[in-house]
Amino acid sequence: MSTRSTVFSFSRSVLGLAVVLLAGAPAFGSSASVFRPVVRSDSVSLQTVKPLTRWQPSIFELLVTVGALAELLRPTSAVPMIEDRAALTKVLSDLGRFTVLSTARVDHTLNQIQVALGADGQRLLVSGRLRREQQVAQILARSRLVRTEDAPSPEFFRLAFQVPGGQATVAAVQLSPAVNPFLQGLPSSTLQTVLKRLNEQ
Repeated sequence: MSTRSTVFSFSRSVLGLAVVLLAGAPAFGSSASVFRPVVRSDSVSLQTVKPLTRWQPSIFELLVTVGALAELLRPTSAVPMIEDRAALTKVLSDLGRFTVLSTARVDHTLNQIQVALGADGQRLLVSGRLRREQQVAQILARSRLVRTEDAPSPEFFRLAFQVPGGQATVAAVQLSPAVNPFLQGLPSSTLQTVLKRLNEQ
């Protein structure tokens, strides 16, 4: 079997498992990027049991955070304790104003989100992200991947399962890292869903 066929086969198998195990998980595209995001696992200051993955560059951390907020604010979930909903709404609304998102702006946005969430909101967000990471790890553990030199790393798939838009979003950010990914596609619709749920709850 060729390397390309192997990578495509793995992407299809992962997608099939995701449909069964993770309702609403982002879908992969038809091709596999050889992008390897840098991952740093830091101990979370809020006394969580396991370390939470912090994604670099920070635009990926912001994408994962917005995706986690959409899950946290699902109508079927209990209304989360958020310290300042108005501030969180403004911070997220501002993401739609910029064509370009610099690293400094992304980092500032992430800090503002944490402040607006408050301690209780942060704990809930971290807890949700840890559950998601564990689910993704289970999916990947059940998948068969023949290791080849040009195959995407497991970290690539871990990230793709946690950002709105999946593999397509990761590839787009890799191609144009400064372009605001929240202006179109699933990142945009996920952001709008979060804003709508903030206003409804």
